[in-house]
Amino acid sequence: MNIYQKFAIIFVSFSFLIWLLLSPLTDIDMNRKYLEMPEDNHKLTQVELNDFLGVWSNFMQSTFKDSLKSKSLTTKESYPTSFKNWLDLQHWSVDRFFYTEQKVRDLLKYAEIKSRLEENMKIVKSSNINLHSMNKDLQSKLERCPYDSAEIELIINNIYQITEILSGRAILGR
Repeated sequence: MNIYQKFAIIFVSFSFLIWLLLSPLTDIDMNRKYLEMPEDNHKLTQVELNDFLGVWSNFMQSTFKDSLKSKSLTTKESYPTSFKNWLDLQHWSVDRFFYTEQKVRDLLKYAEIKSRLEENMKIVKSSNINLHSMNKDLQSKLERCPYDSAEIELIINNIYQITEILSGRAILGR
């Protein structure tokens, strides 16, 4: 191989490398995007919960939290552009972000009911205390739960941390 062929191969290789580094690889986007509202039968996953809690932690530490509390916001158009841009950088839409927040809060309530019911059942088994009416009430609330039991278990496994993060008393460490 002569010097011109070697030079041509090196030139083509570097050109390809530069093109590869500078071209947007939209098909290989490693960031999960939550820009659309989920389908009606959408189940919350551990990955989505972790992504949400990470962004929620940042939100609770940001100046947006205080500015959004003082306003009456009814549509996504009424949110400040800076907040929408910040959420977009986090790969979340305003609607999806607050939808997920509400879903996690709802799941948290049902997870607390299920945990309380399980604790009551343990007490009943280990003693003669009659908690039948209380357990019946908790069971009926749990039966009306619109969420999948796997989603509730997802929350139960991290109930304390999720409660602390949603309240702003803790942040998600990454």
